[in-house]
Amino acid sequence: MTTVINTQITATETAIATATATTIKAPAYRLGLQENGQLGYLSEDANAAIQLPDARNASPVDAPQPQRKRRRRRAHTASPRSVSSNSISDCGDSPILPAPPAKRTTKKFTIRQVKNPRYKQREAAQKNGLHAMAHAYVKFGVPLTPGLVKALSGDEMYQNITRSANERGSVEAAPPPGGIDHEYISPVTIGNPPQTVYLGLDTGSADLWTFSSTPPVQRSTHAIYQPARSLTALHIPTQSWRILYGDRSTAEGRIYLDSVTLGDGVDAVTVPAQSIGAATFVSSTFTQDPYLSGLLGLGMTKGSMARPLKMPTFMDNLQPFLDEPLFTVDLKAKAPGAFHFGHIPDDLPLGEIGYTGIDPGSEYWKFQVPGYQVAGRARRQNPLTVIADTGTSLLLLPAEVVDEYYSNVRGSGYEGRFAGRVFPCDAELPDWRFYLAGGYRGTVPGRYMNYNRVNATHCFGGMQSSQGFGFSVFGDVVLKSQVAVFDLGRKRIGFSGKELVS
Repeated sequence: MTTVINTQITATETAIATATATTIKAPAYRLGLQENGQLGYLSEDANAAIQLPDARNASPVDAPQPQRKRRRRRAHTASPRSVSSNSISDCGDSPILPAPPAKRTTKKFTIRQVKNPRYKQREAAQKNGLHAMAHAYVKFGVPLTPGLVKALSGDEMYQNITRSANERGSVEAAPPPGGIDHEYISPVTIGNPPQTVYLGLDTGSADLWTFSSTPPVQRSTHAIYQPARSLTALHIPTQSWRILYGDRSTAEGRIYLDSVTLGDGVDAVTVPAQSIGAATFVSSTFTQDPYLSGLLGLGMTKGSMARPLKMPTFMDNLQPFLDEPLFTVDLKAKAPGAFHFGHIPDDLPLGEIGYTGIDPGSEYWKFQVPGYQVAGRARRQNPLTVIADTGTSLLLLPAEVVDEYYSNVRGSGYEGRFAGRVFPCDAELPDWRFYLAGGYRGTVPGRYMNYNRVNATHCFGGMQSSQGFGFSVFGDVVLKSQVAVFDLGRKRIGFSGKELVS
């Protein structure tokens, strides 16, 4: 049975927005357009309204207190939940529209990845370490290194992209985002009647966005979200979104509110008023891989690309209804993984869970790793600032850490054609360990450091340099070797060893 979190939007509440001020009604949960055309949280019990200042000038001190509204012929009235003045955050140039007050119910559910029904085995030239590296640089807006630029200049796929871009008169300088393990993805249902798109659940971003009214020339065989075919879709004309990377690749579009369902049967959960970025334009950087229609961000609200107000994330809307405000990620090598929301499953064969606090001011799941060790060598007390990102394939570390690791791998070296470390495919790869402040030691098996074969004799390393990032990235190379607990409630992240399937 699908759990529906919320009430329905009434016809009068879908009027076109004409004002810049935002009204939130309490104790409602639904975010939508009210009768006065203002964006806010809708309520069947309109006892109170909270008026937010103009989005262009909003700040925490500007927010007024809830105003009581009198209603006639109502004998029994529930006390409204109010939104305090400090719940409106000023985050850079875009204030955050806070998640609404909610009636407390609880649930836990699991989203299991599936083998993409449209996945085809790609040639090595279409999915390799070079593209995985470039994807990470593009995603985090880091300028490509000279080595990457040189390697990509001889890449046939990259040349096809730039040639197509030049013919359309746009400027692009990055390869396709082929670095994510797209063979295993998560089906997400949007709207009524339901439309299924295949999204990556991404802890390195905050927004839910998907191909939508994107011109056919800008997409391939992607499944798309069509708001016009959904009876529950609500366009927010005062809001928009845009992702702009350092290489000038972009995706942008409109914002809708619509129902979003994850899972099926007893494992399904529906959030009826989730903000959705419906792409009306994407640069070809995003379109070369036809297997993924977009992302469902599980990062922090601060990272939202919605403007002028940052919209509540999927986790913002879901969190009050979970048994615990956390989710557990259990990715696997060469097999479907799972995302467990609201609980740490009892049947996971876990050992000790080691926790460490996250940076509360970051838009990422950012934390500190005080030390590391190459198997058989002394432990290094070398602090690392790390981001845990399910949307990045590789393990990206400072150059000196990478140098130390590959100094223990026979025949390894830097290969300019791939802008990264390669090694003989038959070389023995040492394990790599990381330590948390509480003493936990996580182990990444050496075999997980073999990302893919680049020719008949050599393979590309799963550990590469994070030059230019300013932080390290624990991508899928690490996350497939661990169970990771993303604990929003306690502002911490945890890791545990597990039985590895390969």
